[in-house]
Amino acid sequence: MTFGRVLVGTTSPARTLSITNPNTSVLTVTSISVTAPFGLAGNSCGSSISAGGTCQVSLTFNPTTDTNALGTNVTGRVTIVDNGKTASQTVALSGTAYGTPTSTGPVVSFVSPTSGQTLSGSTVVALSFSSLPSQTNPGSVWWTQLSVDGAPVLSGYNNLPLDTTTISNGSHSLRVDGYAFNGTASIGNATVNVAVSNTGSSPTVVVTPSPTVAPTPTVAPTPTATRTSASTPTATATVHATPTATAAACVAITSPAPNATVNGIVAINTNDGCSGNWFESLYVDGALVADFATGQIMFTSPSVANGVHTIKVTSQSINPGSVVLGSASETVNVQQGSATATTKAATATPTAKPSATPTPAGHYSMMGPGATLPSESTCVAAVNASPLPENAPWNQNDGTGYNYNKPPPSGVPSYFYANAPCCNELPHADFATVDGNYSGSTDDLIRITACKWGIDEDYVRAQAWIEDGWHQDCAAAHGGTGCRVGGDLNSPAGDPSGLVATSITPGGIFSALDGYGNPGGPTDHWDSWSMLQTKVYYEWMTWPMLQDSTSFGLDFRFAEMRGCVNGDQYSYYNSQSSSQGTDYQNAVNAARSNPNGASAVSGWTNLQYLSYGCIDTHFSGDWFSGSADSYLNEFIDRLSTAPWPGGLR
Repeated sequence: MTFGRVLVGTTSPARTLSITNPNTSVLTVTSISVTAPFGLAGNSCGSSISAGGTCQVSLTFNPTTDTNALGTNVTGRVTIVDNGKTASQTVALSGTAYGTPTSTGPVVSFVSPTSGQTLSGSTVVALSFSSLPSQTNPGSVWWTQLSVDGAPVLSGYNNLPLDTTTISNGSHSLRVDGYAFNGTASIGNATVNVAVSNTGSSPTVVVTPSPTVAPTPTVAPTPTATRTSASTPTATATVHATPTATAAACVAITSPAPNATVNGIVAINTNDGCSGNWFESLYVDGALVADFATGQIMFTSPSVANGVHTIKVTSQSINPGSVVLGSASETVNVQQGSATATTKAATATPTAKPSATPTPAGHYSMMGPGATLPSESTCVAAVNASPLPENAPWNQNDGTGYNYNKPPPSGVPSYFYANAPCCNELPHADFATVDGNYSGSTDDLIRITACKWGIDEDYVRAQAWIEDGWHQDCAAAHGGTGCRVGGDLNSPAGDPSGLVATSITPGGIFSALDGYGNPGGPTDHWDSWSMLQTKVYYEWMTWPMLQDSTSFGLDFRFAEMRGCVNGDQYSYYNSQSSSQGTDYQNAVNAARSNPNGASAVSGWTNLQYLSYGCIDTHFSGDWFSGSADSYLNEFIDRLSTAPWPGGLR
């Protein structure tokens, strides 16, 4: 009998065990005992069970400790002693303990700056936490808010960028408050006193407290409303809350100014203080354009005609069932190539000579921590403007006619967004926009993914090559023979248990991999899937999308890498060892403040050091701390030789 995952310090719902006496005489029950931390919550058996009769005992799981970041598997048993033939019977019990009920240290504390430190220019506020972020543990920090002298200035999770030039020179108090998932009340705070010293005149305006604006998390990438699959790539949600008039004045557009003349791609900056905010949506002339991470809206003005247009931003709650929390609107004057434009007129471009292989419009390069990323729809449009041919044809037809290079056929279920990723490695919010909702050649899918997550496109190509040779095909799953994409046969063996119960984990057990793609026996299974060989044994919530869709496999893997680059994996690495956590934190800070500067490894920039570490962790599960292993050496070699299909770079 399994109880699934239960938070330390709490008691699971009771489960019922039925005991039947198959004999023709009364069975005397001497005792019923349960090993801790399992408990006996009820017993209808008494001291005897009538001939052919049945009684029930109720059992619970009450975990008290968790010693593993992945959760601790706990086993026990219930023993029934009676006067039957065997004198006693036992039933095995199991469950997974996770989380910490109370902090053994500060909920949140400063790593840097330290008290008494003098700050200037831009600095990064680094934090540490007493537990890993968890949606279900009310004692864990999910997002933080930084205040200067009592005035909230920004929110996020960790590695908060603070521009001290907006603060007057002198002594100031920095305070960080930690909030639980969807929390609006601080569950803990820390304070340091610092000095600010910037050359030149001090700012004349200092931020002042704004008590009417409720704290709101801004760390979440754009969540995805429920979507349906389509053969044509589109990032438009098919189910979306209809904007309605609201009296809430909790969101405002701060730029561009009302009635401003704009052209090209325009950043729509907002001040969103709506309680419960999860993402923002952009409407132009009443029509939904796309969803964006809070404060990261981009308006592609060439998509509308020159003239006056109304832009509207709505603050949205979490999916599914997102509702409008507040809205703001203004008019702007779109003028592409107008007389008021200050940019130099473009000169005529010679027509390129015909070529059998189209040339990409541009190379997507690595973007640093906290970079503002384009929307999925923007990336799809850009790549579709210069599509590349298919250099891995097995992904578009595995021999049975099945095409993997399309969105997941049945969409992305809610259990993915509620549980991704495994093991508290990263916040759930980092995967809120993963949908694989684009199609095309394998190279095009790689470029869309690189654009969407700010990853160098050759990093994507190289890792996909060393993981599985750009293969996403399993003909045996579609009526054919052979399965090229499955990996790590029975490693680990058995079915993971103690999981949250969903439609693919009934009873908290994930067995969907058993026999899939004909790995051998009916209980054999390949544990790793997709062109990136993600270990589905642990990332069970990615199934079956990870096998059915090349684009989903790419989308998931590089959402994971973006979270690593942004600094969101500190708690996980620090739980492995403090030295890993420290080196990772330093790498993020260095890549943020000086991406092109020299790192501790000769020939690598700070951004390369961070990026290579985030590549390597997909293989090792640890932070590399600058020590390249065989996997990373192979990755770097593949970057220089480009052995992948087509060889484009």
